Amino acid sequence: MRIVLQRVTPASVTIRKGDVVRWELQENAGTHIIMSGDVDDENPGQIFKFTLTRDHLEAEWTANATGTFPYFAQDAPETMHGTITVTAATPVDMTTWGRLKNLFETR
Repeated sequence: MRIVLQRVTPASVTIRKGDVVRWELQENAGTHIIMSGDVDDENPGQIFKFTLTRDHLEAEWTANATGTFPYFAQDAPETMHGTITVTAATPVDMTTWGRLKNLFETR
């Protein structure tokens, strides 16, 4: 999943546990500090916090837990904010996996 900054697009996404979200700073965007939580939280940034600059254009976060995780840009919380909803990963059916694997194995 990709979240592009100059404006946050898309602002809210739903992903599966284990997926990676990448924030990318676009051209002409200033420095942004992205942090988990809400701007009114006592201690925002406890799940993730990173700074995007012209020298550091992207950052990634791996969803290791399910739930809904709000985030915002510290310098523009009124316009640059969103939520990441993380659902459980789809379990792998081992019977189906075995059949698929057999299709690609050479004999």
